[in-house]
Amino acid sequence: WVMSFAAEAGLEQQLQFPIMQLVPDAPPQIGDLPLIVEVDPDDTGLVRRVTDAFTTGNEIPPGVFDPLVAPRMFDRPEVAVYAALDEDAVTSVGIRLQVPGAVGVFGVATPPEHRRRGLGEAITARIVVDGFAAGARSAFLGATPMGYRIYERLGFQATHVGMKLIF
Repeated sequence: WVMSFAAEAGLEQQLQFPIMQLVPDAPPQIGDLPLIVEVDPDDTGLVRRVTDAFTTGNEIPPGVFDPLVAPRMFDRPEVAVYAALDEDAVTSVGIRLQVPGAVGVFGVATPPEHRRRGLGEAITARIVVDGFAAGARSAFLGATPMGYRIYERLGFQATHVGMKLIF
């Protein structure tokens, strides 16, 4: 699904990530989190700030992630876009993909000025908790080098050498 959506959006760069999976004995527990909201597609100002946070958090040129947070993304019932907020600032972002029996975590990114405060971990935890509440029994993600240790702390384990994702 992710690769076909990226290809439809015209994203062309190819990256390889190790696949990690979380299969807990009990639903994950999370403590205090920053304000994390599921993005309302009608809030165009927030959608724009979320798109900017994807861009700066991944340190890529403007416009690359626009198709991932485009209005048609919000029309997919299996997808939810999340944003951690500090007043008007979007401090971290992520995407939940709900599939039968599992939840996928994608696009977790924190702009450089907000890093090293646990925000990427918090948004990942929120996505996983919401996914389990919606019926998932496991979680999966493609881990970047920056996020790998964070995901290990949350209990994810590498299961595959990697997946190729076309951007």
